[in-house]
Amino acid sequence: MNADQVEGRDCVFLGGLYHAERAIADRLRILLRGAMPWKSIDVEKAIPWVEARTGLALADSQKTAIHAALRSKLMVITGGPGVGKTTLVNSILRILAAKKVRLLLCAPTGRAAKRMTETTGHEARQSIGFLRSTPRRGLPEERRKFARL
Repeated sequence: MNADQVEGRDCVFLGGLYHAERAIADRLRILLRGAMPWKSIDVEKAIPWVEARTGLALADSQKTAIHAALRSKLMVITGGPGVGKTTLVNSILRILAAKKVRLLLCAPTGRAAKRMTETTGHEARQSIGFLRSTPRRGLPEERRKFARL
């Protein structure tokens, strides 16, 4: 068991889950360091471009998410079935691929990673495997490259 505070509230966590969550948070902080891996993208031009390429009209919430994604090095996309996650991810990927950005997709489970690979045409990996490191070895070479972005 581990005691900690979350937003000023005292909390108690199971030891293994606490350490796993902290390790993931540390890896995410490493990924967020440094400059953006792509030059500024004109989102006002990119959205109509991707709508024309896909033949889809994006919802306002999807357009807002694309704005956020193109200003962020890392984004978590969640939602229930049928809310437009796949359309959103495919739109973001299409815009970034057109700008020749190197892409890495992560999902919380192996099954979700497989589904993401199938629906996007881009390889996706289970996020815990990508974010895992060991004190002796640090981040494996492939992950160090992305951490420097």
